[in-house]
Amino acid sequence: MKTVLLVCTVLMMISTASESKAETIAMSRNEQEEWIRHVIPLPHEITFSGKVMVKPGEVSIKTRKNPNETELNAVGLLSALFQDKTGHAPSGDKFNIIIGIIDNDDRLNGIPVEGAARLKTLPNSDQAYIIIPHGNNTLLLAALDGKGLWYAAVTLKQLLEPYLTAEQAVIPLVDIVDWPDMEERGLWNFPDPETWIPWMSSMKLNYGKMVATKLEPIERDKPAHAVIDRDLMLKARTMGFNYLPFILHLNFLHDYGLFRAYPELAGVGDGALAGRYFAHKLGNQHRAPCAKNPILTRILADWMKDIASQGANEISCWLTERPAQCGHKECMETGQFVLEARAFMNAWRESRKQYPGLTIRLFISTTTDERYYKILAETPKEVKLERCCSADLERVRHLPRDLFVNPLFDRYAAEGWWVANYDVPIGAYGRVETPEFKVPSSSAHRIRDFVTQLAD
Repeated sequence: MKTVLLVCTVLMMISTASESKAETIAMSRNEQEEWIRHVIPLPHEITFSGKVMVKPGEVSIKTRKNPNETELNAVGLLSALFQDKTGHAPSGDKFNIIIGIIDNDDRLNGIPVEGAARLKTLPNSDQAYIIIPHGNNTLLLAALDGKGLWYAAVTLKQLLEPYLTAEQAVIPLVDIVDWPDMEERGLWNFPDPETWIPWMSSMKLNYGKMVATKLEPIERDKPAHAVIDRDLMLKARTMGFNYLPFILHLNFLHDYGLFRAYPELAGVGDGALAGRYFAHKLGNQHRAPCAKNPILTRILADWMKDIASQGANEISCWLTERPAQCGHKECMETGQFVLEARAFMNAWRESRKQYPGLTIRLFISTTTDERYYKILAETPKEVKLERCCSADLERVRHLPRDLFVNPLFDRYAAEGWWVANYDVPIGAYGRVETPEFKVPSSSAHRIRDFVTQLAD
């Protein structure tokens, strides 16, 4: 009797084990190519070894013990996909999707992650990731950092979504190694950030200017205050997205009462007027401040510390937007933009006494390059450089292509400085001299060439 019971138990165990395994199904080359078309942007490396077909409720999505917020968000992204598309929560045990940051011993939940060591050598390794099968009933999504892990989840979502129904989940057994060529990718202006940030993140875009950075009115002899969209900034981080707060162009600070509170900070003479903008046919010409005055540095430091206290670890600092020059003798000898850059950097150094992890960017967005060589020479390497609105100065006509060069910034980039460029006037409406660019169907190669030049 005991022998019979033992045999029955063993048979039951074998039967249960065989039922719990997912069967691997071969895929044709055409099927693989069709599947890849759903992934934007394309991974650097992707190969298929087959697919499995299971019921949606037989899939589980889990992460490691003690996950951080980004790991939980990545799990939530895929879990929500299953719930929305199939009506089933992924809580089965026939096929496992395991998502997590790789441990120090190159394992995830105790499973060795093949290729983990290679991730550390890839460009922008904090955004790199691996998707790899483990047997025929597990898929590992692994990365060194939460940013890469989010991108792994985004990629798998794109692969799963077209073939997910209430009756069936088709899961690719796929090997992917991927990383971004450019550290930062995004849009300068966009509406409705609550909607746009998730969408941009789903395309692996990871940068946007914070729409709701608010400088409070300035009052004399009182600390200056700033308010940012902290909740959305922190939420965006869990999607690998840098929603970056900023301090507005210094020639706009009169709108916040700077010269009413401190008349001595008003730039002297008509040369300090930065001029009207294309859309500003009438109205204020935006006077630049006298940037040598230490009061300006103190106000900037107040704003930086206020912004840092709300959880920001980086701030974009905008110099006066258009050509302007305070008429004081010292200001003219040194240069308006040099003094503004010094004011920002001195404010940053003061802020770092309280917030040592704070970094800044100097946003050089004027239509002049006057004395930029001096700004760059004085800028510490840990301060990032942003530039914009200089395309006409830097375009070299070479029909049918436009070449863009800037020897000064190119040199600093080549030597390892962080340089971002927002000069992308690309569109059928743009000012481009060659007629073929006006036809959208003919512009793809020009966009490619332009972005390649910026990357180089």
